[in-house]
Amino acid sequence: MATLIKDTHNLFQTLQSGGFSDKQTEALKAVFDSVDLSELATKDDIKDLRIEIYKITTAQTLIIIGAMVALAQV
Repeated sequence: MATLIKDTHNLFQTLQSGGFSDKQTEALKAVFDSVDLSELATKDDIKDLRIEIYKITTAQTLIIIGAMVALAQV
């Protein structure tokens, strides 16, 4: 499972230098560790989705133009 925090040692140092206690730091780390990123879309996922949307809208546009041409000939 992908996590938000790659370097927990750095997290601890940063939080403690900012005034967090050990208990607060552990609690915050637990929250970050519980976040599930497996359903998060990647840049490639979004790129693929954009391509699919483009294909669908292009097909719809061609259908509408075809219908308009057919109606204009009547």
